[in-house]
Amino acid sequence: MYCAVTGLWWGVAPAVLAQIAVHRLVPPLNRRLIAAIPPAEHAEVLGTVTAVYRRSSHFDAKLAATQYSRALELGKQSRYEEALTALDESVAVRRRLIVRQPHPHTGLLSGALGLRAAIRHELGRSDEVIADLTEALTLEERTPGPDRPWMAGRRAALADHLIEADRPAEAVEPARRAAEFLREHPAQDGELLSEVLDLLARALSRTGRPGEALAAQQELVGLLPEVEPGGPESALPAAHLSHLALLLRDCGQPEEALLHARRSVELVRRPESRSWADDWTAKKVLWNLACVCAHLGRAEETTAALRELALLSDEDHEQSLADRMLSAAEQLTTEGLLEQARFQGELAAAGYRVLSERSPGRYGAGLRRALSTQLRTLDLLGRDAETDRIRTELAGM
Repeated sequence: MYCAVTGLWWGVAPAVLAQIAVHRLVPPLNRRLIAAIPPAEHAEVLGTVTAVYRRSSHFDAKLAATQYSRALELGKQSRYEEALTALDESVAVRRRLIVRQPHPHTGLLSGALGLRAAIRHELGRSDEVIADLTEALTLEERTPGPDRPWMAGRRAALADHLIEADRPAEAVEPARRAAEFLREHPAQDGELLSEVLDLLARALSRTGRPGEALAAQQELVGLLPEVEPGGPESALPAAHLSHLALLLRDCGQPEEALLHARRSVELVRRPESRSWADDWTAKKVLWNLACVCAHLGRAEETTAALRELALLSDEDHEQSLADRMLSAAEQLTTEGLLEQARFQGELAAAGYRVLSERSPGRYGAGLRRALSTQLRTLDLLGRDAETDRIRTELAGM
């Protein structure tokens, strides 16, 4: 969730927080007060100052700035509800000021909205985060001149939240524009470009554009640093390579996909033992390896990957997964979607094989059903060699 958290604050911090908030947004009186009191008391003192500024609309600009500053202090103390209340007032005042004087209040309103998005993220209010970021970016885009550096961070955060909200089609454009800016300004934030490319690849993949997704993911993998297999920094490159493997499979390059899927597992496995650098990533890359192997009809390697995965998962989860794969295979065969059915059936059979090893005698019926479904699918596809293999396995049960 780098872009959802760091991206939001990155989108506010470099220009708005560090430069504007301290030197331009905070009135001189506030800066003198803040310098003279302990940091823990900043928010309370600024609250007192806002009470003074509310007495006259003449002080509206100072009120908006002070509430912004107060929200920053409250955010540092994780007092997010209070920070949000302060920002709501800052935003409302800035909206009034824009009517009378668009410049500089348009940019300052955008900054307040960006900070409010970060606070709302901390409170788990994703829909409101999307609304604030969308409005902040709209305001910035109306301002003449090139994109400001923090806009890439805001676009990245917006894309991330849109993907999380299952709105990937809307995420494509902000992710693409953020990537374009960061490519043109490589000194800005190299790590953010990697995150943005990951977002772009995921958004494109989920909107049925695997070729474009593959291009973005390949660019991302090209930016990855060399890491020690099984080391503390290996999990993220492994996850990116594993995603690349799936995209290569979807784009009709299964053999190359297998190479990357195997490499992703090697990266996250500690070479000196059978343990993993990161269990969550290990589960992801092992499952993706199994998927690529199943696509290629490599039954033994599919089973081997799921066998390793079973060591990281509980039996109930593995049974649920195998049951779902089998149900999907049966439904797809009935619908005549035979290649997809073959893939799901391969995963189901491998899953039941592993479960049978784990608890002998308990999953024989499930394995026979999965193999029978697989036999029917392969028969319809005319794959005689594979049907012979399945018949042999069934006869030996």
